[in-house]
Amino acid sequence: MERCRVIKRLLFCLVVFMTGCATTLQPLPTLSFAEAYRAVENLPPDSYIDDYEHLWNDFNNALKLDQRDGCYERSVEPIQQVLVLDASGKVVQYVSDLDTPRSRCFRNTYLGVKFPKPPISPYYKYALMR
Repeated sequence: MERCRVIKRLLFCLVVFMTGCATTLQPLPTLSFAEAYRAVENLPPDSYIDDYEHLWNDFNNALKLDQRDGCYERSVEPIQQVLVLDASGKVVQYVSDLDTPRSRCFRNTYLGVKFPKPPISPYYKYALMR
């Protein structure tokens, strides 16, 4: 009888603990382009942000990510995009001002790519693709 009561209490504690974990691991809300662009504009104007931008660009250029899937050839209009990186540097969201073959191609290219760890999270990376 006592053993059953202890097991029930342990199960109850486990359920409460797991419920708390589930609420803290919620994904970022899906952003509109305007919201994502505002987040870019609200990044702090610190030198560590500038340093990370250089590191991000070097990584992107070394892997030629923007060129590898032929996205530039999909259409001619320039697009603005914001990549949302989590604490590990993984691109978890892609937001563009236009929905075109080019923007869909870039979305497929960048989603899931793991860049160097950003200085803050989430990190919003703006790019104009001409």
